[in-house]
Amino acid sequence: MKIALCTCNGKIDKKCFEKLKEVFDVEIFSNLCEEKPENFFNIVGCSYRAVKDLGRLQLDLNELVFLKQEDAVRKAELLLNAYGKLLDVDRDLVEVNVDASLLVETNDVEFAKKLQKVFDPLYIVTTNEKMRGVGIPILGKVEGFEGELGNFKVFVNGINLHTGESVSEITVAQLLLQNLGFKKDGVFGFEDVLDAVSNVGEFVKFKAIEYDESKCAASFNGISGCNLCECMHKCLFRGEKIRIEHKSCFGCGRCSALCPTNALKFSLMPENVVREIIDVLSQYEGSKVLLYVCEDAVGKIFGNGRTETFFPVIVPCIAALSEVEILYPLLRGFNGVYVLHCSDCPHGDFRGLELAKNLCEAFNVDNLVSKTEFDVELVKKLVGKDSLDLSFVLGGKNKREALVEIVKKIKEKRELKHSKIEAVGFGKVKVNENCTLCDTCHRICPNEALKKEKGRLTFIHGLCINCKLCEKLCPENAIFVAPENIDLNEFEIEKVVREEEFLKCPRCGREHISKREYLKLSEITGQKFSLMFCDDCRPVVIFEGLYREIFGEKNEPS
Repeated sequence: MKIALCTCNGKIDKKCFEKLKEVFDVEIFSNLCEEKPENFFNIVGCSYRAVKDLGRLQLDLNELVFLKQEDAVRKAELLLNAYGKLLDVDRDLVEVNVDASLLVETNDVEFAKKLQKVFDPLYIVTTNEKMRGVGIPILGKVEGFEGELGNFKVFVNGINLHTGESVSEITVAQLLLQNLGFKKDGVFGFEDVLDAVSNVGEFVKFKAIEYDESKCAASFNGISGCNLCECMHKCLFRGEKIRIEHKSCFGCGRCSALCPTNALKFSLMPENVVREIIDVLSQYEGSKVLLYVCEDAVGKIFGNGRTETFFPVIVPCIAALSEVEILYPLLRGFNGVYVLHCSDCPHGDFRGLELAKNLCEAFNVDNLVSKTEFDVELVKKLVGKDSLDLSFVLGGKNKREALVEIVKKIKEKRELKHSKIEAVGFGKVKVNENCTLCDTCHRICPNEALKKEKGRLTFIHGLCINCKLCEKLCPENAIFVAPENIDLNEFEIEKVVREEEFLKCPRCGREHISKREYLKLSEITGQKFSLMFCDDCRPVVIFEGLYREIFGEKNEPS
């Protein structure tokens, strides 16, 4: 791993960097901004824009106060190893071609004239008839749009002031709209006009979200199910499967954090990599705090001088973190978790953070705080807390499986203060007497909250995502799913919700069908004899019967 470090013209003692040479392939510069090395690095230890093209990953060791702390070299070593995990992530690229076409909503003639110098064609939707002579003026209003960066279809109710023709639809690369209630790449408010200018041309961007349809519970055979994922920027659409507009995606990661089955993966900072980063940083032997910080809030921790030990994990947005990533450090030897976020995030609420805080409050755990400002004194307080656990390891479990394991572990360490927590995406099932213990519900359950084994149907409340697919697809109308707040008394417990006598196969002795299901199917099909046998033995028994019948032997079942 090749690393470029800079002393910023002697502001940092070069001896600190020299020690890192014992561990990494380090090249030290006195002024990286001006020296412009020919080598390309894995990590560039400077956050200035002037050096961003010199490496795959930027990590500012100077500003993040590590070289002002005790054990600075050890901390820097762990941090570089931790962030090196991101270098192993394979990401797909999206090619974007944005021509100079723009639709703007404005009555300001002078503003439109300035835009005309950059954008062509320029469509101007206006109520000002003096707009004649500037761009392509449409007298009317915008009624809606669809599409993504580089290819938007805009629905208009208006008249072309040059030709007098009515206009209902326009295709453009970008939009500049008034009273915009959300942000989407390619759709801007007037304050972001420079972003629209910089987008013009051909470029590539990382595909931020990967979608695994096999894990998705949005629908099954046309039956709608889970609806937990959402996008504040209108880049995610739900049908029989999820569709994502990758070109317009901001890469905040919130939709991935909301997905309980890991059908949506945030490729810019996958949750399994975040856990690996935590595992590496947990190797620091002393007291420590994990600081999750939004990349737009990193500047708030600069220049604070010496402070207690904290390790920053910089994320594109705090909304990208699920409750699992926020709680996990508390079980990996960290004394506290500090979440530093924006005061007015454009990407939506922090649902994972809120659930993590509520779970901590339920167990009387005060090791988690969230703020919009960096407070050195608060770091000191967190360092003085007791860690919940030192050796707990999650591994590669999906969010709900991981959350169940985390709650189970916290229960071992702390007593419950209260058991009920308000939350969405959880449910409890009720099964009535119509149930024949067929295989429908447990096979369709996307998170294995329902399992069937040896004549019993079991249910784990913490794994249920309240998609209701089991209820909607049950052929007997035997199962009902009620939306339910989290019940920590039952969260990780596997409860038996239905038990039925099972019949054994006369040939091999394996239990294979419930008595109720056998009676129903035999009544419908009239196949009382063959249904007694399991799926493996049934064809053999039928073949033996046919053989005897053809060759005139007595047809007696063995």
